[in-house]
Amino acid sequence: MHFSSVRHSTVIQASPRQSSNSDLTAKWLAEMLILAPAIHEAGHVFAARAHGFEVAWVSLDPDFLMNDPLAIENECASGDPVAMVIASPRIRPIHERGCVISRAEWDAVEAYVLECMAGPMAEASFNPHFQIEVAERDKLQANALLWKVTQPSKFKFRSKVKQVLRRADCFVKQNREAIFYLGVMIHNHRTILGSDIDPAIREATRLAALGRFGGRAEIDICLTPD
Repeated sequence: MHFSSVRHSTVIQASPRQSSNSDLTAKWLAEMLILAPAIHEAGHVFAARAHGFEVAWVSLDPDFLMNDPLAIENECASGDPVAMVIASPRIRPIHERGCVISRAEWDAVEAYVLECMAGPMAEASFNPHFQIEVAERDKLQANALLWKVTQPSKFKFRSKVKQVLRRADCFVKQNREAIFYLGVMIHNHRTILGSDIDPAIREATRLAALGRFGGRAEIDICLTPD
């Protein structure tokens, strides 16, 4: 799959930075609403790969999602956007045991929680109309694991939640532009399979670096995705 910017007959151009011009600001906000679901999933994907979790695929395509065996198995075949992060090899043993027994396992728990929250945090950083209810499933997954390994100490649970949320916020801010460009790719392609995830991340990271160093780093958004 080719991820460099391609011209389409019906596109708009987007940048992760908001303009000070009021007309362009309105245009930018409209673009962010179009991209919001894709940026949400891009946050999950970017965080997952940064912390060593495999990603089977990411998709916005209801037909794909309602028929994919992994989506059906994991009870997420409603057609809503999903990043299929494969966390169970590292997380299931910890969850089943109900405790962590090493620093490596704490790292895995924190990485999983960060991945869960990077999606809504990425969306919130771009979407001015972000609704916290969008993050409910992500929060439930994160909190369920953290409570499992910290119970019955509510103090330890709250402390861990605050700690990982700070890390997730820092991660999203540090990678905001790259997450944006990955979100545009997800939006345009609708489904990106596992073998194409890392190339897409590399291209998103390249575009983000280009923009930071003064280059022209814009990418087309397909209004009628292929």
